Order: sequence, then C-alpha cells, then structure tokens
Amino acid sequence: MQPDQSRCLVTGGSTGIGAAIVNQLLSEGAAVAVVDLEEPQPEQRSRVTFVRSDVTDSAAMHHAAQQVADELGGAMDVVVANAGRCQSGRLATDPAERLTSHLQVNTLGVLNTFSPHVAGMRANGRGALIAISSNCAHTPRMDLGAYCVSKAATKMLVECLALELAPDGIRVNAVAPGSCDTELQRQQWAELGVTADRQIRGDLDSFRSGIPAGRLAVPTDIARAVSFLASPAADFIRGATLVVDGAQSL
Repeated sequence: MQPDQSRCLVTGGSTGIGAAIVNQLLSEGAAVAVVDLEEPQPEQRSRVTFVRSDVTDSAAMHHAAQQVADELGGAMDVVVANAGRCQSGRLATDPAERLTSHLQVNTLGVLNTFSPHVAGMRANGRGALIAISSNCAHTPRMDLGAYCVSKAATKMLVECLALELAPDGIRVNAVAPGSCDTELQRQQWAELGVTADRQIRGDLDSFRSGIPAGRLAVPTDIARAVSFLASPAADFIRGATLVVDGAQSL
C-alpha cells in the first residue's frame, strides 16, 4: 500500500494475523482503526483508533463505522474483515448451532464489516474490501466442517460483492491463509491432538495434506498479501482469492 495516510479498518486486529495486518498498514503510513472485542496490544494502543464491537451485530458495526470515520476524518479507503471463529468438530454429529455460529462470524460478520463502508467508498469512487478467508474454503478438512462451510460461503460472498461493486470502483478480494502459527491455530491443534510437525508433514489417517514449502505460515506472510491487495498494484484485481499456504492445498 502507498504511504499516503490512507484510512484503514481491521476487524479482529488486536491479536494474531489481524495484529500483523495492522502493523503492516501502520508501517506503510496508514491511519488504522481496530474493531475488536479485545483491546490492541500495548505497543499498538497509542498508534491506532480502537472501537469495541461485535462483527455479528449489524447495528453495532454501522455505529463503529461512523465512529471510526469521525475519528479518522472520512470514509475508509481499505477495510479488512479479519475477525473469525474456528472450532473443531464433525458436521454429521455436532449440533447445528455450531455451523450457525461459524456462519454468523465468518460469513455474516464479513458482510456486516463491509456494508457500512460501501456508501463512503462509492462517494469517493474507490476503495478496497478484503476478507481473510482460508484455504479451507476450497479444500475440505476432517474435523473442521463448520469452519470449511463458512469460509466457502465467504468466498462466494466476496465474489458476488466484487461483481456488484466493480462499477463503483470498489475492489473486493480475499486472502486465504493455510496453517498459520497463531494462538488460534495452537488452540485448534490442542483440540485435535495435532502438533506443528504433524501439520507440516500431513496425516493420511485424517486425509490431511502437508505443507510442501516445509513450514507454517506466519502472520506477516498474510499481512504482506493484504498489503498488496490494498495497494494500487492490485487495481484490476476483483473477486480474487490470493492463497497463501505454501502449496498446502495443492
């Protein structure tokens, strides 16, 4: 992204991949707002505008958007829908509420994040909306059915929005990480009894592919991909999913 004091908003920006995205945008000179249920880390607090809000609450996200616009002095140039939910389980035996909760955060949460900013971007004739998806959107995973379904729905949401908003100069795209070394990933491994080494090597018993690149992704890998999609270099890219997984889904 160009260091031109662009106004950017990141949901779930207080930890993990979201925090890395915030740091990347700050390093490029952007004014950044974090919308999260948790406060940013101490080293970020003085550098960002923070609004506590829940992405599953449409009215609250509209209020947050207005508050951020007031704080930063105008409509957002870039909005990154990063907040997400991932819980292990089986679709065939889990209660339906588990799938519903994933869709509420991972899919409707993206729409609730993007929608309040469309009018301002239309008025400016430009803008970038970026969803953090997953390679699970196109590669099914044992024990992660609800997550996979929600991310697949989000992929189609991004494509449909890209089609709708392209005439307005608004770019809608997604970044799809693979297994990434974050606290959320480590919690998931603990639930499934999986180690980082096993994740990299793969596991035939659970039909899990390995990572040919030989390592996990780190949050900065994802942040750099977001930076590209937010930049003028990606001006003609619409409805794309940039997969950042070290060939894991191949």
